Amino acid sequence: MYHSNTTALLNYWRTLRGEALAPARRDLDLAMIKEVLTQVFMLGRMAPGEFQIRMAGGVVCDAHKLNLRGHAFLSLWAEDDRLQVKIAMESMMRTGEPIVINAAADAGPYASSLEILLAPMTSAGGEPDRVFGFFQPLLPMSVLHDRPIDQLTVSRITHAFAEAAEPPRLRLAAVSGRLIG
Repeated sequence: MYHSNTTALLNYWRTLRGEALAPARRDLDLAMIKEVLTQVFMLGRMAPGEFQIRMAGGVVCDAHKLNLRGHAFLSLWAEDDRLQVKIAMESMMRTGEPIVINAAADAGPYASSLEILLAPMTSAGGEPDRVFGFFQPLLPMSVLHDRPIDQLTVSRITHAFAEAAEPPRLRLAAVSGRLIG
């Protein structure tokens, strides 16, 4: 289950998308997400596997203590996790299926937990070449003691709508070696 803000943005994205692979960037109404706008970021896909931060809200920049505009998105991630994030993002762009990354935000001796939503969008050409991003802290950012996030590390990557599916039902169980159910 995702944070309520993440769920609300996924539902808004799905409404914008309609029957298309991904919604158009021009259809995004910032007034509809004004309560969380400081947690939003937008990426541009420069080439396969290369995503540049085009815009980042105050919460995102403050967490890194850096204006992130123009930075490579993958540079925010631990080196060992970059390939995994890149592959998930390229799959997202191809399938139109948003992803949610549960991540640890490392800031020296301190760490926090985040949920990062990434959802494809299209520009004027109609091809998915933008990524709508959302940065949801799961703990207060004060746990970082005003230190910048040095790197993000992946805990889990999921397809956003897979979480909404019904969990598998228990079909067979054993108690003390005796089959039940």
